[in-house]
This record gives sequence, structure tokens and C-alpha cells, in this order.
Amino acid sequence: MATDSTLTREQLSTLFLNTELGGNTRHLDHFAYAKEGTSTYSFGLVQFDVGGNPQARRFLRDNGFTNGDIELLSQQGGLSTQQLAALDAKLQAIPQANIDQLTNAKLDSAIGRVDEAIAKVRATNPAAADAIVANPELQLAMADYDNQFGSMGPQFINYLSGNAEKLQGGTIQAGDPPTRADVQTFVDATKYGIQSPAAVTSRDERFDTAMSQLGIAQTHAPSHGSPTTPGAQAGSGVLVNGAKGDEVQAMQQKLADLGYTGKDGAPLVADGHFGPGTLQAVQQFQRDHQLTVDGKAGNGTLGALDAASQQRQQQAEPAAPAAAPSMATPGHADNPRYQQVVEKLEALEQQRSQGGLSPLFHDRNQLENAAGQVAYESKVVGMSQVDTVVARPDGQGVFAVQGQLGDPAAHRTYIDLAQAVGQDLPSSTRQSEALNAEQTQRQAQEQAQAQQPMSR
Repeated sequence: MATDSTLTREQLSTLFLNTELGGNTRHLDHFAYAKEGTSTYSFGLVQFDVGGNPQARRFLRDNGFTNGDIELLSQQGGLSTQQLAALDAKLQAIPQANIDQLTNAKLDSAIGRVDEAIAKVRATNPAAADAIVANPELQLAMADYDNQFGSMGPQFINYLSGNAEKLQGGTIQAGDPPTRADVQTFVDATKYGIQSPAAVTSRDERFDTAMSQLGIAQTHAPSHGSPTTPGAQAGSGVLVNGAKGDEVQAMQQKLADLGYTGKDGAPLVADGHFGPGTLQAVQQFQRDHQLTVDGKAGNGTLGALDAASQQRQQQAEPAAPAAAPSMATPGHADNPRYQQVVEKLEALEQQRSQGGLSPLFHDRNQLENAAGQVAYESKVVGMSQVDTVVARPDGQGVFAVQGQLGDPAAHRTYIDLAQAVGQDLPSSTRQSEALNAEQTQRQAQEQAQAQQPMSR
């Protein structure tokens, strides 16, 4: 039972759905390969790594997977579309209660591990431990770090306790008190952070999304780069007079964009050097935003600067239009038909795999594109649903069928696969919506004609 950590299963579920799955619930019941480090195929909300997690292998074995299946999933990529489709089907056949039990056990374990980490910090720095307890964002960052890297080791604990730690990217030290930004600084300074900066940035952005969904106030996260900056207070993320580098340049540009000037009203140049002009601009910004006027750009000042910059951009730029819903969007009029076709095509691929035939699609995107065209073409010929999808012997196309195969009264239509996979889902959705509008207009005209009095 956690005594310090305030995390809940619900918070962790929201966090991992975003950081591990990018917010896409469709990935929950599909195997995925991250193509990073030593990871193998993974599944579920917390992305259980099959090759690296004995518990995950035992769970799959207890729920219908063979040793051969598990061996395939324990490799680093290489599975074909049809192999994955067959394994996905087995995963989707596992009762949801079993999946939930495994997931909840992992979430409870994650809460316990954060609690243990806080206790270790408390042993040497009670004030830092209290700061962690009071900061749910930091606790979630610790849980995410633990889930991604497998543990919160001694260096990580010592770092949160306020000690300087030497990593591959340099010597770093957490602030007092520690924040989520310090966890990000630690990740940036690891070998993984240095070799995969784009992946680190992407996960950081997905973490931000989770915090927004949870309604948790976010602290300033430092830009990804060198963990130490000449002229900055060591490891604290504070920029002071004399600092140089990309972080200083980014701050200068934001200040200039907001209209702040340098010494004696001279334009503020974003040259990456924190000099007298930048100092004056920072101090004026702090006055304008009721901050401590010390000329130091720490978490509070940088966070306020980010917020002011975002507000300026929102006022200056029209809001980007929301992406139009597609057939794949729940609630869309064609979603039931589209999902029906996706299931038929997945089953068809599995049958071909079991029969030793080559797959019809190279990847998931091609299958979903084809499903959009099959759904559209079936509407064109007047089908109300798609009961079966069968492939031509040469694999060049498929037949969508409503009714029993072999029944002369069954409705059927042929779809060329080369054309279907080349038509993206938004295009198929627009075609289908245009067809809906045309049919609605025709029905309205027919009703109007039927209501007109007959001429004598």
C-alpha cells in the first residue's frame, strides 16, 4: 500500500495511453514494435515487452499462445503483415477481464515503485521527498521513466535527492525542489537521450497531452540539448547573465517577438548570448508579469514566457481547422460498415496466412485504405452491409458480398486492390459522403414529385 505516492490507476492509464500508444486506443489490442534499443514486440496499455518481460510471456502462454508464437514476438521486428494479423487475432480473443487484471497489477506495481523511490529520496533529503509528494506531475514523470527504462536506479534516485550525477551527456543536478523538468533533463543526458532526441521530444509532447487531459498544471520543460549551459546555474535550468547557447537564443527570440527590447531601447538580437540587453529585457518581462525581478530566467520566468508566447500565437493565428472525421471515426455514419469491412479483410489475411498464400497488403495502412474503398463501392451498388470479402485467385482484387456465397440472389461487387490501396481513407470518406448527399437529394426530389397533384 502506497504511503507517499498520490498516483491513481486512472491517472496512470491516461498517462500510458498517451506516452506509450500516442492516444490511439486501436493499438490496445494489437502488437507493436517500437524499433528502439533492445525492445521486442509489445502489447497492452503499458506496452508489455514480450521478449523482455517474463510476466508477459507467461500471460500469453496462459491465454492460448504457443511457444512458437511467443518466440516470434520475442524478436526485434521482422514479422510479416499476415503473421501479425494472426497474432493480433489471438490477442483480441483473450477475455478483457484477463487483460484488465494484468494491466491493473502493473499499474499498482508502478504506484508502489514510485512510492519506494520517494522513500529512498526521503532517507537523504526529506524536503525533496515532500516536494515530490506535493507534485503529481513529477510523480507521473517518475512512473513514465520507470515504465520506459525498466527501473529508477541509484543514479536517478540520487539525482532527485539533489546530488550531482555524471551521465554520458554531462554532469547534472536537479533543482531545489525537483520538478518534472529535472526528470526530462536526466533523460536528455542519458545515452538514449543523446542518440534519440526526436523520440525523447515526441514522448515529452505526449506527456504534455496527458497532463492536459488530467488537468494537471505543467512546469516548464527545458529544451532538449546539452544538460549544462555556460553561465547557467548548474543543473537548475536557470539562465543568468553570461549564459550562452540555444536555450538563451530561444528565450531571446520569444522576448523579441513579444516586443521587449534591449538596453536603451535597442532591438533585442537573438544571438544566444545573455548580455546586458537580454538582462534588461528579462527584468522588464518579470516586472510586467509580477514575477521576482532578479534578471534570472528560471522555471517561473521561462514558464510565464512560454505562456505569453503561446497566447500571442493564438491571437495572431487563426485556429487550425479540426481534422474532418472519417469512416474510422466512431459516430461517423459509415463507421459500422467500415469496421465490418476491416474485420473481413483481417480475417481474409489470416486465412491466406494459414493457407500459405502471400498477403494482400504490405502494411496496416494499405488494409485500411482498401477497407474504405470496399465500404464505398458496396454502397454504390446498394448493399446495406458486407457479409463476406473474398479475394480473386491472383490476389489482384476482392469481391464484397452481401448474402450467402453461391446464392444467385446475393449482392456482390468487385474492387481492384491496386486502385483501392492507393485511395486514402479521407478520400473514400468524401466519396461516400457525396454519395449520401446525392441519394438524399434524389429521395427529396422523388418525394416532392409524388406530392405534386396530377395534371388533368
